[in-house]
Amino acid sequence: MKSKPALQILFVLPALLCLIAETAFGDQNHAVQPQLASANPELAQVPTWSHRDMDFFLHGSMSTEVVPEPVLRAFIQIYPDLFPSQDLSHLGLIPDPAFGWPVGFSRSRVEHLGNLPSVGVNCAACHVGEISSTPGAARVRVLGMTSHFDSERFFGAVTVAMSRTTDPAKMKRFLAAYLSLTDRAGGDASQKLLLAEWQRQSTRPRCQRPPHQDV
Repeated sequence: MKSKPALQILFVLPALLCLIAETAFGDQNHAVQPQLASANPELAQVPTWSHRDMDFFLHGSMSTEVVPEPVLRAFIQIYPDLFPSQDLSHLGLIPDPAFGWPVGFSRSRVEHLGNLPSVGVNCAACHVGEISSTPGAARVRVLGMTSHFDSERFFGAVTVAMSRTTDPAKMKRFLAAYLSLTDRAGGDASQKLLLAEWQRQSTRPRCQRPPHQDV
């Protein structure tokens, strides 16, 4: 019977400790939360997400990678009429210099594309936007809103670029740009080797079709 008061104290003690902790640190915690929200307004919109969740939403792969990254870089470099801005902001996309591609773009190595790092789009391309209260005011990024991404213009430009590059003169420009992006260490030596090989291939006799024979 004498042990009951001791047991009651043991049961009550954790609750008392929680109350003390809340009293001592509650105000401090409430002060920290607004600071976190102001430091990362995107995470404040989805408080249950981690930084990893946010990164996946903005750039995670959905297996839509369709064009090798160096190929697209080369297209952007040699066809400024199709890609007026290097960061693709002309398509209504939000640049993300830290990632290297706009918000909503993913990067993944694709086996059937030569295991090259390839670029695709995910949900954020169409469902993240930025708004401002007045022209010139600071822009606020909003998750889930309809974006300004012109997807038809993007994929159309990639399609036209591929078609153009079937022309030998444009293919030569493309290969030079591609080589400068993928073999930076080679520098001028790589470019000279490309030109020499191009010249060698150009002077080879072309295959002639055999004369048509009636069956």
